[in-house]
Amino acid sequence: MSSQVRTDAQQRWLQQRLKNGAQTSSSTPIPTQPRHSPLPLSFAQQRLWFLAQLEPESSAYFMSSTFHLRGALRLPALEGSLQLLVQRHEALRTTFVVERDVPMQVMQSELPWSLSMIDLQQLTAAEQSQEVDRILNEEAHQPFVLTLGPLFRFMILNLGAEEHIFRLTLHHIISDGWSMSVFFRELTTAYTALVAEQSPLLPALPIQYADYAVWQREYLQGAQLERQLAYWREQLQQPVPTLSLPTDYPRPVIQTFRGAMVHCTLPPSVTEGLKVISQQAQCTLFMTLLAAFQILLQRLAGQDDVCVGIPSAGRTRQEIEPIMGFFINTLVIRANLADKPTFKELLDQVRRKCLDAYTHQDVPFEKLVEVLQPARDLNRPPFFQVFFNMIPGKTSPFTLPGLTVTSISKETPDSKFDLTVYLNEDKEQLNGAMVYNAALFRAERIEALVAQYQQLLEHIVASPDQSIQRYSLVTAESSGILPDANQSLDIPRFDSVPARIRAWAMRTPDHVAVRRGSMALRYDDLLSRSEACARALRQQGLGQGDVIAIRGARSIGLITAMVGGWLAGGVVMPLDPKLPDFRQTLMRQSSRATFFIEIGNHPTQDPSTEDLPPLCLVIDPSTGVITSSSPVPDEEKGGLPSIAEEGPAYVFFTSGTTGVPKGILGSHQALAHFLAWQRETFAISPQDRVAHFTSVSFDAMLRDLFLPLTSGATVCLPLEEANGIEQFTGMAAEQITVVHLVPSIA
Repeated sequence: MSSQVRTDAQQRWLQQRLKNGAQTSSSTPIPTQPRHSPLPLSFAQQRLWFLAQLEPESSAYFMSSTFHLRGALRLPALEGSLQLLVQRHEALRTTFVVERDVPMQVMQSELPWSLSMIDLQQLTAAEQSQEVDRILNEEAHQPFVLTLGPLFRFMILNLGAEEHIFRLTLHHIISDGWSMSVFFRELTTAYTALVAEQSPLLPALPIQYADYAVWQREYLQGAQLERQLAYWREQLQQPVPTLSLPTDYPRPVIQTFRGAMVHCTLPPSVTEGLKVISQQAQCTLFMTLLAAFQILLQRLAGQDDVCVGIPSAGRTRQEIEPIMGFFINTLVIRANLADKPTFKELLDQVRRKCLDAYTHQDVPFEKLVEVLQPARDLNRPPFFQVFFNMIPGKTSPFTLPGLTVTSISKETPDSKFDLTVYLNEDKEQLNGAMVYNAALFRAERIEALVAQYQQLLEHIVASPDQSIQRYSLVTAESSGILPDANQSLDIPRFDSVPARIRAWAMRTPDHVAVRRGSMALRYDDLLSRSEACARALRQQGLGQGDVIAIRGARSIGLITAMVGGWLAGGVVMPLDPKLPDFRQTLMRQSSRATFFIEIGNHPTQDPSTEDLPPLCLVIDPSTGVITSSSPVPDEEKGGLPSIAEEGPAYVFFTSGTTGVPKGILGSHQALAHFLAWQRETFAISPQDRVAHFTSVSFDAMLRDLFLPLTSGATVCLPLEEANGIEQFTGMAAEQITVVHLVPSIA
């Protein structure tokens, strides 16, 4: 699908420019060029030629039109008319060669072609329909050979004496939407004359497309090019963000073009309301529809900087209006939707952006990409991923005497972008089609998106002065799916980390819970030593919710101390002994730690031990056994308390890169919920052996330690003295099945 004529916005712009006597291009006539040697390609042709070399089998840049003809078709007149147009328009006789590594175009004086005829009269109606679908789909994907030509195909399917299918397919490198309007208009003139046994009268063409291609390259250089580029540099100099729409499938590494389509229709009342808003804003209906669509993209992508591609016919000079060729250009409309503007404020912005873009439309999109050099990806086009277009609403672009001509669409369209919107005004209503990349989206998502766009337009008509953030995208269909915001939801409950470790100790007491080098700790020993730690803490006077600073490296002792602290009702705060002294002091003071456990030897007096809370326990790092504790009061505390699900479980501190480190308090239930999700997502089982590399300073160590221990698996601790290579070699020796690594290591 392509734009057949100028959009109403472009027509309004051109009329104003002509009224003021201004022109975007030089007023000097385009000279004709000698044809004794190949001529250069236009910028747009060069891009399509390059794409054709990358994917010679792709049909993404084919233009197809199919028509149902009812009545007495005069085949000689049709064939004669087509022959006349092939001879009249040099673009239809163009092939492409490479000279000194540069693509060039050759205009053939004669180019053999034929009108394909396929007779389906002997088939039943059902068989005809099936065969027509097959033929048209096959024809739509039959590649062209740019070096040989012709780069068009004409076909007639004979369904009956007075019923035919007329199909034409052209490569975009020789045509565009405007060109097809020229083609059908002249086809009507020629066919009408030949049927009446008269000579077709068509005015002589002043130039051909190749003349324009040479002129374009000469015109767009020096000061003229710089004047045009200055505007686009200003618009696109800041990095253009990729539009991150939610997708249903991962984006392929290389862009694909398999498309699908969803249709929609706006009622006359909404269409009329949008026209009124457009008139009041002194803009076009196209601009109003575009502004509304950019709101939708902003809401779906969650970003205020939104770029959309729109077409420009590229026919800014009178002498190129009647010729066929690839003139269409692409303009980038970048809207800023921050600061919650009203719709009318946004519309004024989009209006100015469009008019400025039309004023600077002489720079081909291909030249913009070449000069501005945006970041490129093989899986998406540069600058924008969504294209917005408005096309005429006629049911057929041409008429033939004695025939009823109806445009039909049989095959699935290709999708050059993530989304392409086609809108047309037919009588009193707006019809639309959204072509989407089927490798990214499911039909259900696009149907919902279309419904949201329709609802958004209805809300805009009702309240154009409202902030764009206040328009609701919740459609009637989705409101039945969404939960009631006032309804109380059941909160899932998960066993705490100590409870799951206890359960595994009962179920698989002899299974190894923790391994570090030659040392191993079984689940029953992990539980018993953690309970011993908990009782010692309670005997020291630890109360529910008291913070315990636990200083030590990754070790069996650290794990038993943390589990013991939880069993005693405390809140654990691991301290990495490698941290600077001032950082350790800040963490202890900020967390208001009232108890202290040392993993290792009894701490000597050093700056890091100043202002320590009273030392409660010293635990052996290799075994998790208590080696020293403060004097125990004569009267022992009671048994171990129950763990409050929503109670605090741990304190970790931010890195402090933006200022003073801040403490983060996490609960037992939040940790249990997270670990339950991890177990389900990664299917962790008792057979797994999980490596632990995370620093004691970061809360990710909770995942690496307690995901395996709440799954009945084995957590394998690295030897602190081992270097990186030795640690990875150790992973192989330990038969590690699960590991979490940062990208720089992975």
